[in-house]
Amino acid sequence: MSSLSDLQKQFDYISQLKNSLNTEKPKIFCIGMQNAGKSSLLNALIDDFENKTFSVSDIRETASTKEVPYKNIIYVDTPGIGHSQKDDNTVYDSIINSDMNLFVHNTEGELLEEEVSFLKKIQNGWKNSKEFIDKTIFIISRADLVEPKEIDRLKNRVFIQIEEIFGAKPKIISTSSNDYIQGKTEDELELVKISNIVNLKQDIEKKNLDFKKSRKYKINSLIDKTLAEIENKLLLNNEKIDELENKIKLDKNSIDESLNQTQSTIDNILTRLLKPEGITFKPSKAVFRLRELAKEETWSLIDEVNKKFK
Repeated sequence: MSSLSDLQKQFDYISQLKNSLNTEKPKIFCIGMQNAGKSSLLNALIDDFENKTFSVSDIRETASTKEVPYKNIIYVDTPGIGHSQKDDNTVYDSIINSDMNLFVHNTEGELLEEEVSFLKKIQNGWKNSKEFIDKTIFIISRADLVEPKEIDRLKNRVFIQIEEIFGAKPKIISTSSNDYIQGKTEDELELVKISNIVNLKQDIEKKNLDFKKSRKYKINSLIDKTLAEIENKLLLNNEKIDELENKIKLDKNSIDESLNQTQSTIDNILTRLLKPEGITFKPSKAVFRLRELAKEETWSLIDEVNKKFK
């Protein structure tokens, strides 16, 4: 259950998202294992033919997200998943707010255990995990290193793996950043074509046309979630109020019973004082007045209690 401060933060975030509909460029997050080819792919997408913008290395260099604006898009590189729980959490928290994702997997085989585990975390953790599939393109990178038939077999296997996790059909394409960069720098149009980078850019552009729709969906989902939490909080408060009212009623009944017992005890004491065993006499006015005062005092106390609990 969220606290009031948490709910306020959610409202603030919803306001930020609304403002971003017309002011911010869409963010595309590139995710995948270390050395899957994320940085090379991003460099190809922004036409950095020297691979300098996003660092390309066999060792871990990206420990946090890195944003690079290019034309009407902000591309975001992320730490490699499967390296540490901290890195996985960084990526997981980042893509919740993404407009689009590129999930990069290399051609060495089917999805690895670490990749499957990360995707299952999304499937289990997101309120609507299909949203992840809708805004994600799965990339088989380094397609130049294997035969086309092997690429088709691998794409089919990865497709099945993802569909088993999410129950939805993913979009998967194969690319070769090396072919694209070589084709561009050497003016080899055939290499550029078979690299599939141009097709990927077109797919990205098509999805970007719907990024406002994606953000609106996210806003509506957050509003629904916030309203549900408020409703739950109100229900819980009402239950506590009902519980408190019942307790007050029980306490009041207990007090009434106690006061009645006290009154009865006083009456018994006065009766024994006025009529001692074996003695018969007419009680004086003072004694009668004492009994009346005692009764008045007792019922006055009962009335006060009743007033407080009405």
